[in-house]
Order: sequence, then structure tokens, then C-alpha cells
Amino acid sequence: MVKIGFIGAGSIARAHISASIAAGFTPTAICGNNLSERAKALSMEIPGLKYFENIGELLKSDLDCISILLNSDISLRIYRRVIEQKNIPVLIEKPVAQKSLEMKNDLDLDRMNTLVGYNRRFYSSVSNVKEILDGCASIQSQWIIPEMSWEKSPNSGDRNFFLRENSVHILDLFLYLHGEPSQSTFYNFNNNDFLQSSTSIHKFGNKAIASLILSFGIPDNTSASFYASNNNYVLKPLEILKKFTFMSTEPANEVIPFKRYLPTENIKWQISEHDLALKPGFFKQYSELMDICCGKSRKVGASLRDAFNVLEFAERIINAKAFRCL
Repeated sequence: MVKIGFIGAGSIARAHISASIAAGFTPTAICGNNLSERAKALSMEIPGLKYFENIGELLKSDLDCISILLNSDISLRIYRRVIEQKNIPVLIEKPVAQKSLEMKNDLDLDRMNTLVGYNRRFYSSVSNVKEILDGCASIQSQWIIPEMSWEKSPNSGDRNFFLRENSVHILDLFLYLHGEPSQSTFYNFNNNDFLQSSTSIHKFGNKAIASLILSFGIPDNTSASFYASNNNYVLKPLEILKKFTFMSTEPANEVIPFKRYLPTENIKWQISEHDLALKPGFFKQYSELMDICCGKSRKVGASLRDAFNVLEFAERIINAKAFRCL
């Protein structure tokens, strides 16, 4: 029995607990930041899950690992406290901190027993793309991040928050699949003294060139597409992989009076059963946490250094010289 405790009981906690159980963990402890009614309610739903009024009491219990599911304004402080009191494996939700500088002070960014919750790395679609790209001599990719697509004119404070808290998921995938860029050029527009849109070009050694378009309030879905080995691989939505292998033609007809050229999909890939049954990526993420608990090395999951690099990359986008929107 591998006992896991949870610090944090927000809307995502139930998905974490379900995935941990599926991966073989036994949830035995939960608390919020302090006197959490949500944590108490979850403990009443799940057999064997004991509610603790505060973090100090939870840390006194017998645990093999801990998941920290708190907001980024306090999660790093709680992480330090957990590591000081219990030298056990930890999963901490992204982005860990609000600024990269917060992660530089006396923090072991390469601690092997820490896993950062960038769960999109574990999507079955992303795993397949990773295998494909690792075998390609050259890659062109295009990344589209239409943040806050549900709101036409988000204010600067919301744009700042969602870029640092949500867009970082995609920026982590960008760096995970391509590595650190050797050269980057940014073209930004600001509105009310904060980023409204960014188009950037990135070079990765001699292997890949990628464009990244980040915008706010545009009605579109996040996507990534890759030209590799004379095929077009598309993640849109990111959970689904489509592979287009050749073009077909549709003749003109009475409805559409011109010939059309259409990419033809080669359907061989299927989404994994775990990504259908649980929150996508969570089962594999907790399976890797289980491996870490059993003494194995982290393989796919993000480290604290990866989280630091993502925050730094986001800050490069934010701080790039910008034009003011008219």
C-alpha cells in the first residue's frame, strides 16, 4: 500500500484523487490550507481518506508521497515546508510559482522525487507526437494559443493571470517537444500596458523551426501542428492526434463551383482508454509518481527546473519589446 496525502481541495482535487487510485495509490490524508470544508467533504466521500484541519497536522501522519494542489501564490511556500519535514516524493501543481525568481532561492530544481503537474505531457496524443518528432531530421511547427477565447476584450490583469497560470501548460509542451530554443525573435502588441498578442519565431539547433502565436479574446482552439517526414501531424484539440498523409481533390459541383484540395487523414491513432476515463494525462502522471515512489527515475514528467524554464520563457514573451495597439 502506497499512501498518498493531498494538500488542497479545490475543483481539481477530485480528478487527482481518482487518478491516484487508478494508478495504485491509497489516499489516506487531505487538508486545505486551513479548516477547509471542501477537504472535509471529500474525506467523507472516499473511504480511508482522513481529514486534517491544517497542513501541520497532515505532515505528522504516515505518508509515502504528497500532492500539493494549491494556488501559485502559496504552493511554493508549502512545498518548501513539506520537503523540510518529509523527504518523500511530491507532485506539485503547475506553475509552482508566479515568477521565475521565486524559484531561485535555495531550491533544488533537479530534485528527482519532485514531479510538477504539467499533465499534458502525458496525453496519449502528445506521447505519440514525441516519438514521431524524435525520429525526424527536420521539423516545422506552428503553435496557436488563443487564451481567454471566451471573452472578447479581457482586461490586462486577467491577461497577465491567464498567461502565467494557464498558457504555461502549452509553453511547457512547446519546450518539452522541441527543447530550449537557440534563437528567438518576438513581435508583440501591447494593450493597456500588457501583452495583447505575440507572434514569435524560434530555432532549435538544426532540427526544428517553430512559430508561436499567443493572443487574447480570439475565438479559436489551442493547437499545434507539425510538418515532419512529409506528413502533417495536428493536435487540435491537444488531446486528439490527426495525421494527414496526402492531398485529395474534390471536383466542382453545383453547390461549390470550384475544385477543392483537401488534406487526407490517415487514421491509425486512437486516444488511450485512460484519457477517456479520467482527466487526460492524469493516470500516466500518477503512474510516473508511483514509479518515483518505488525508486525509479522521472522520465516524462516535468521537474522544478522545467517549471522554472517555462516561467522564464513566459517572461521572455511578456517582456519582449512591444508595439502599442491603436
